[in-house]
Amino acid sequence: MKSLSKLLSILSLTAACLSGSAHAIFIVELNEELTDDAVYSSPSTLEKQITISQSKPIPKLHDYQTIFNASNIYGVSLSPNGKYLNYFEKSGPDHKRIVSLWIYDIAAKASHKLFSTKQLSNVRWTVDSQSMFFETRKNIAVVGVNKGSAPQILFDKNNRYHDKIISDDNTFTNSVIVRRWHSETKQYQVLRVENNGKESIIYQTPHRFSSFGLDAAGNPSILSRYNEEDGNKGEKYIIDIADKQEKILWQCEWDDQCGAIYFDRKRQNLLLISNYQSDLTRLALIDLSSNSVKTVHCDPLNRADLSDAVFQFDQKKKLISAPIISYHGDYIKNHSDNKELQQHIDFIEKSLETSSMRIRASLSQDINQQPWLIIDNNNAYSSLRYYLYQPTTKTLTRPLKSIVEQANVNKPMLKQHDIAAKFPMHYTSRDGYHLQGYLTLPSGVDISKAPLITNVHGGPWSRVTDKYQRSTQLLTNRGYIVFEPNFRSSTGFGKDYLTSTKGEHGDGRIQRDIIDGVYYLLNNNVGDKNRLAIVGHSFGAYSTLAALAYTPDLFQVGFAGAPPHDIGRSAMYYYRFTKQTNKYNREYFMKQLVIDWDDKELMAKHYEKSPAAHAKHIKKPLIMWAGKNDRRVFIADVKNYALTVEEMNKKVSLFVDPKAMHSPSSKVGIYAYQYLLEKSLADNIGGKLKSIDPVKDKKLWRFINKNMAIDHNKLL
Repeated sequence: MKSLSKLLSILSLTAACLSGSAHAIFIVELNEELTDDAVYSSPSTLEKQITISQSKPIPKLHDYQTIFNASNIYGVSLSPNGKYLNYFEKSGPDHKRIVSLWIYDIAAKASHKLFSTKQLSNVRWTVDSQSMFFETRKNIAVVGVNKGSAPQILFDKNNRYHDKIISDDNTFTNSVIVRRWHSETKQYQVLRVENNGKESIIYQTPHRFSSFGLDAAGNPSILSRYNEEDGNKGEKYIIDIADKQEKILWQCEWDDQCGAIYFDRKRQNLLLISNYQSDLTRLALIDLSSNSVKTVHCDPLNRADLSDAVFQFDQKKKLISAPIISYHGDYIKNHSDNKELQQHIDFIEKSLETSSMRIRASLSQDINQQPWLIIDNNNAYSSLRYYLYQPTTKTLTRPLKSIVEQANVNKPMLKQHDIAAKFPMHYTSRDGYHLQGYLTLPSGVDISKAPLITNVHGGPWSRVTDKYQRSTQLLTNRGYIVFEPNFRSSTGFGKDYLTSTKGEHGDGRIQRDIIDGVYYLLNNNVGDKNRLAIVGHSFGAYSTLAALAYTPDLFQVGFAGAPPHDIGRSAMYYYRFTKQTNKYNREYFMKQLVIDWDDKELMAKHYEKSPAAHAKHIKKPLIMWAGKNDRRVFIADVKNYALTVEEMNKKVSLFVDPKAMHSPSSKVGIYAYQYLLEKSLADNIGGKLKSIDPVKDKKLWRFINKNMAIDHNKLL
């Protein structure tokens, strides 16, 4: 088998993630052999997984609480000095849920609670590790790490203008960087806020910006801002702000969601995460004096966009490097140009027997000397697992293990032996395009005879990953095979994968990618062709409507949550919603990938390809869920489509959650959604059903009965 270093030299010729002038300045040869998980899956891999799943015992039918429960401990982070961990703990009943912030002293092996509140987010350590800044729903505040420290509110947030903590302050020991809207001057202020409450304005601008960076001395250096002028083409500008006079250093186009990492003003070098002159997003170095681009690092397997990195700053050389870089293809894979670091990574993966993990380390400390926080993302477990790794001693510990167990002692969750395996699959579309997705198989059943569900993700500009998914585990627990395709338009697999489907909605390439995956599975003896269902939420629901309209004989039932029936109309309304809420609207991006909604003729043609225009072809039962307060897919549109289908004498049901927006949020709302899905599938393709008792489950039963608007499928 060829070594990865040889493979890299071959891949550099195809150059999907290397520009013509690219030179890998951080990549060195990696002396390791390609393993089975580094190559595309094949029918033989699928057969192996089928054999494993069929050999397992059939699990008992679990209730919603066991399947949907998540760990009460979450949000773990490591202090810059490597001496502490902080973490969140949820407690209290659902309607009075609170969250507490805790500190764990690694050396003393002891923890203490700092405070509790209703909502907590965006916790940031100070460089000296003695304080943490954080946000609540209304405020920005700070708290010390010592036992007995009380939080201090610094100021109220203006949520319309998105006041927030925007970055750590790595050049000062006791502060963070905050963006705040000043209503009197109509300026966005960038503040250095110290843990004693002292604040100083270091920059201000009337234009909103997406990111902000300091130089090595802690002075304003660069910021990123989208072009929001009339007639813009979705550009993002990287701007030099050192001399108070804005100067555009670099322009990223609409299909490049670039991120500036560091600007070396002396050398005129800009370190970017970008797909400029590349299909895949990678780490690139721009020489602004010559406008040349060098690839610092790209996916060694030439398949995935860069997803994460551990950065290190050398104070003496005033340079930033990325000793560890991650790509999320089938799994999260961590790479290093340093052989010793790569050996550490390999050792951790082997010790944990994990296929996916994230690594966290301090920007300001030597990565070879400081501890690493390891977040195990292995989908064999129902919750994330947190470890500490000491590279100096090559030891791996799980310091929060007993704390996690105690916090969840009365909280049932799925055990490892009851979790269905989720694994990647690859297939080729009818037009020859290589596609990726995930398959989860139920245990203890004949896979060739099991019902198969196609679960389409939302977006469509998002993706399915290998992470543990509770809704998928519910379906496999009921005996269903779950196929989750990453069709074209999905993120994470390059520019072409994302952007090559403009206008390809309805029965276009997006939908065909999904259908091709179903036939690939059937042709490989996965699933019973007479027991197929399609489900999805948001864009996934749009795809469900399209499947029932364009392939009316393929699926026996469709379940659509928050379903847009005309994607052009929904894109237009979503754009208006983002303007009303003062968010970046990405108008040009959506018009490029969906439709120019200002062109009435184009909109009319686009509608003719929509599921709404072909509803008359629906033959099989359709069940829809809607949130009454949804501001993305309006309830009036969903009701209108349901009534239209009803008038055509189709078997349609509609449930309206009275308090939900785009997705169910209350516990009873989530359980109602899942029960309606489960009941729809059981009635039409014969999976198992854990029925609800009108007496024992009175609250849930009443909630469903009260809010079922249309029910020609007799779900109740």
